[in-house]
Amino acid sequence: MTNYTGLMTNYTGLMTSDTGLMTSDTGLMTSDTGLMTSVSGLMTSVTA
Repeated sequence: MTNYTGLMTNYTGLMTSDTGLMTSDTGLMTSDTGLMTSVSGLMTSVTA
């Protein structure tokens, strides 16, 4: 749970940075979607 909290914090920081990149890099946006899916999968595992 502690590790997940740290991951969530890092992901939030990435999300902020990606906002700037999202405007110029559509390809990065696609990659970020995959990252979001991984985080969601982790969230499900933690919940379970």
